[in-house]
Amino acid sequence: MELLLNPLVKNFLIEKLNNDTLINQSLLFWGESDLGKLSTAKVFAKSILCNSKTLGGCNQCSSCKAFEQAWHPDFLLINTDSDTLKVKNTEPIFEFLMYKPQISHKKILIINNCEKLNLTTQSALLKELEEPKNNFIIILITSNPQKLLKTIKSRVIPIRFTKPNKTELIEYIKKSFNKNISNIDYLINLSQNRPAQIINFINNIDTLKNKENNINIFKKISKKSFIEQSSLIKHLLEKFEELENINSESEVSIKSYLKPIINDWLDYLESEIYVNLSQNSLDIKAKLKELKNTLQLLHYVDQYNANYRLLLETFCLTTF
Repeated sequence: MELLLNPLVKNFLIEKLNNDTLINQSLLFWGESDLGKLSTAKVFAKSILCNSKTLGGCNQCSSCKAFEQAWHPDFLLINTDSDTLKVKNTEPIFEFLMYKPQISHKKILIINNCEKLNLTTQSALLKELEEPKNNFIIILITSNPQKLLKTIKSRVIPIRFTKPNKTELIEYIKKSFNKNISNIDYLINLSQNRPAQIINFINNIDTLKNKENNINIFKKISKKSFIEQSSLIKHLLEKFEELENINSESEVSIKSYLKPIINDWLDYLESEIYVNLSQNSLDIKAKLKELKNTLQLLHYVDQYNANYRLLLETFCLTTF
């Protein structure tokens, strides 16, 4: 599937691919989630490792075949959805950087969600960035660049990924999918113009239903009295416990369950704020308050293991 790239990003990567001076510099891909940062990094890595250095790879050389079969010895992807990359999970990074390329002229390291590296690992990585090797390229990917050491950000070329507009998305989806997608406008609005989310909605109907269900939960909670809100929250967490067959003390698991729900709430509120702004609505202050409190709730869920029922009830008291 063709990548949907900002023309400035695409032109820079092509120039970097064909410039021996630029190609040795490490990169920082940053921007909101679901904009294709990781997909772009993988395609770019394949291109650099390709014997002909073709954008997207030639798919014929031994390097491209090894990349597609996921056993390329000169490529390493560190990808995690956990809160913090543990030391044992970062050991492969520095082991990989010790050895010279085996079948390509370069080695490529991609670290997705690099902001989750602890400070010790970030400091060790900084040394690699300060003394770069000619045959190594590091691509860091993050949606939260503010969590990275400033010294790391100063050692890489930052490339910002932004949301494509509606016209670009419609054209991209029509090219990428053979089937007719009747609800394309709805999917674009629901995803807040994030290409990866739209693709997930098209390929997996359950992903779309989960998003819609999470938004409906928020709408229900916002319209109820506090007693009814508390009952809904209790039901929400009990439903999770039934699905996972765990007890209510498994706070870490509950956190991983709540984070995507709250992220969907944020997306919904963001879209509501845009609508209110365009209509110059008086509801904007209330929507901004909800957004602020939802962001704070996500911060607590992201940073701490807490009593999440109490946290959600407090959120309702201070928001609605």
